[in-house]
Amino acid sequence: MTGIFIAFIFMLWIRYAFQGAKIDLLDFDVSTITAGDYTVEIKFSSENKEYQTWYDDVYVPEHKGKGKSVALALKE
Repeated sequence: MTGIFIAFIFMLWIRYAFQGAKIDLLDFDVSTITAGDYTVEIKFSSENKEYQTWYDDVYVPEHKGKGKSVALALKE
């Protein structure tokens, strides 16, 4: 009977330790959010020249003199 009781307590301790580790991993993941988690990649084709058209028609006249970066202006 004592052996069964000790095995039961050990099983409960292992379960508690496993659940605690999962919570710690989730807590670590949430506390280390980086910009890479929310980054979007935009690919421009070189054949259509979308980026160069945007740069010449929108960025240069509206944003370049105001000190905005190209990435911020593209985002807006």
